[in-house]
Amino acid sequence: MLHFARAFLRTALFVTIVVGMCAPWPVAAQIDRGASSPVAFLVPPGLVEVERGSRSLEEIAAGFPAPAEAAALLSSWGWIANGYSNFAGRTASGTTSLEVSFHLFASPVGATEAMSYYAAGRALMLGFSPVPIERVGDQILATGGVRDVGNEVTIYVRSDAMLVRISVASPYADPTADALVIALAIASWA
Repeated sequence: MLHFARAFLRTALFVTIVVGMCAPWPVAAQIDRGASSPVAFLVPPGLVEVERGSRSLEEIAAGFPAPAEAAALLSSWGWIANGYSNFAGRTASGTTSLEVSFHLFASPVGATEAMSYYAAGRALMLGFSPVPIERVGDQILATGGVRDVGNEVTIYVRSDAMLVRISVASPYADPTADALVIALAIASWA
């Protein structure tokens, strides 16, 4: 019974996050600064929300090296919904951008299968390598490398049927610590 209650609360939290992110705000100028992002309490000081929304299965699949394959796999794994928030600015540790993207699956098994695929796809598309990271949540993977924005690290953390991608970038510093703080907070919801 306790597992069912925790799964229900986790799903309710995800629905709240997605509904909060799905408002029609495609650009920073249209974001209602009075309405706090559902993940704002996780964001390090110095960063402000610049975009919030959701993506369809087709939009998510388009971000992979083989979009048709990705769409079929995500469907087979029970992908349900996505919600995201993007932030920009500068933290005390030098992070200048943060993306938090939530993906809900029908089951923990589906989220587990998808996690490796997400990480491998991002690593292939961006030329990233695995990054050692301390374990948080039910499962965690990290990749990182250098892009036009500087150093970037992406952490994937899975908690039950929810998979969260946390991508952080810094032009001159290692942004891993800022991503890990968010991953730890998300994992604590479980």
